Amino acid sequence: MFKRYVLLGLTFFLFPLSACQSQKNSLKSSERVTPHSIAYNYIFTHGMCIGYLGSLSSVSLTDFQDIFLKDQNAKHYVMMALSKPNKHNLKNAKNSVEILIQSLNKNNIR
Repeated sequence: MFKRYVLLGLTFFLFPLSACQSQKNSLKSSERVTPHSIAYNYIFTHGMCIGYLGSLSSVSLTDFQDIFLKDQNAKHYVMMALSKPNKHNLKNAKNSVEILIQSLNKNNIR
């Protein structure tokens, strides 16, 4: 048991120090939009939608339709970006996921 605490302490101590060794160019690669990064964002946002709708005791029909249609729209554009990754499809997918996130923010999801 003591070994676990020691290893956990070392992990929390050494992990922040590893960031000092990273290269500056590695941050630029994480900012690049790829079909897979958009797909991951959609999956997380879709989970937020399900969690939001599941946490409510009642939802108005217009709010449900708004979230549902924006979720379906985002899924469509993400599938297009995965099947044909070009600038236009990536931009549409990114924008549709952002619109879905804004819709959830409008409904006070935290």
